[in-house]
Amino acid sequence: MAEKEGGAENTRKEMDHFRECLEECRLRDLGYSGHMFTWERGATSRSKVRERLDRYVATIPWCSRFPNFEVTHLARYKSDHCPIVLTAKNRSGKQRRRKKGFKFETCWLLDEECEPLVRRAWGKGRVWRCSRVNSLINVEQGDWNEELIAEVFEERDVKCILAIPLSERLPRDELIWAFSKDGDYSPKSASLLMENVHRIDPGPWAFESKAHNRIGQCPWCNTHEESTQHALFECTRAREIWEACDCKMLLEDGADMSLCDRFMQWKKYGEKARALGGYIVWNIWWERNRKVSLNPKVWQPPPCDIVKLNVDASIDEAGWVGFGVVARTHEGKVVFAATRRNKARWTPEVAEAKALVYAVKLGRHFGITKAMVESDCLTIISRLSKGATHLTELDTVLGDALQLSSSFACMTWSHINREGNHVAHHLARIIPLHCEKIWEDNVPPEVAHYLLMDSLSVD
Repeated sequence: MAEKEGGAENTRKEMDHFRECLEECRLRDLGYSGHMFTWERGATSRSKVRERLDRYVATIPWCSRFPNFEVTHLARYKSDHCPIVLTAKNRSGKQRRRKKGFKFETCWLLDEECEPLVRRAWGKGRVWRCSRVNSLINVEQGDWNEELIAEVFEERDVKCILAIPLSERLPRDELIWAFSKDGDYSPKSASLLMENVHRIDPGPWAFESKAHNRIGQCPWCNTHEESTQHALFECTRAREIWEACDCKMLLEDGADMSLCDRFMQWKKYGEKARALGGYIVWNIWWERNRKVSLNPKVWQPPPCDIVKLNVDASIDEAGWVGFGVVARTHEGKVVFAATRRNKARWTPEVAEAKALVYAVKLGRHFGITKAMVESDCLTIISRLSKGATHLTELDTVLGDALQLSSSFACMTWSHINREGNHVAHHLARIIPLHCEKIWEDNVPPEVAHYLLMDSLSVD
């Protein structure tokens, strides 16, 4: 339907320029309800000109944040333009209200009625109804009620709350030690805490945390968190090499030493033994790096009858976490692709774990019974491969993944380098019109060329 009635027609060149401007700025017309024309001139039917000159445009991120918006054209009054009203509503359909400022006069404290009045108002207010944590949770979606949290708490506290991942299993509350990665108390973690807080000598439990080079699970034994000490001297694979070279004596009395101190201690065994020890250390580290680098850098199809789910997550500064999932068969055929956005302040590892849980749930929804989940986060894949969880926030999410995977006839976890996970990586960065978008049997145009590259790279 034409947006102008009467008068000279608009030139096609002007309209093309207007459309190009909208496309360049990534803006979309929000539409309207009510009378079409927003401007009118002329008193007679022959001279009357009417046109839709005024409109609302917005970016896709804005539309994603306020999906229930509404534009209304009102009646004209003493003007040749009619007013247009934009009502922005959140996902629940409620209009977003402006937060009222807090005002307080110190002199009020001198009034005897001040404290009783504040106590009565506090008891009737919103905070009283939020006295329990579960009142801040959106039970239907299984996420935090962001709007309620933003209304009750300060901005700093809102970020801290949204950084806590929620479990779908509703586990019972546990007391954990906040200064270790697994939630368990250890003398080393207490020693490090004392050193940082009180600036005192940590005593006999001193250790060089910077020399640990923590990168996840040991690629050889896959049972211990890797450090320089473990990789070179404590791992069963490393000890076998030392014993085979008749250098077991070089492993003695060095558990708490740095690599440099240990090398200096080897002087007592002679220069020949010291040189041999250095050569063994170099070869063990070279062999370890070679094994880690053997992870595929291109996408590889799964075995027959297995569906591979590639997954990734993205985090932006505004507090949005994106999930990307693509499921493919051994022939490279796409079963489904999906992207989802969540308002949260998770750490990168928790975000990757949440994306993995999302992928497993989608796989179950599409009736997949034999699956291989592939991620570029080595820590998560190593933890899931062991099937062991602790008491940390990350383990809360990993427990959800393990429980969901138990309903599959076959489930394996696979690690891939970032170069081989391009499709899921870019899916996680797509901003859907609403919070979630799923494609069956195909992928969106934004990642189609990455899918083609994966197909061409397969032997």
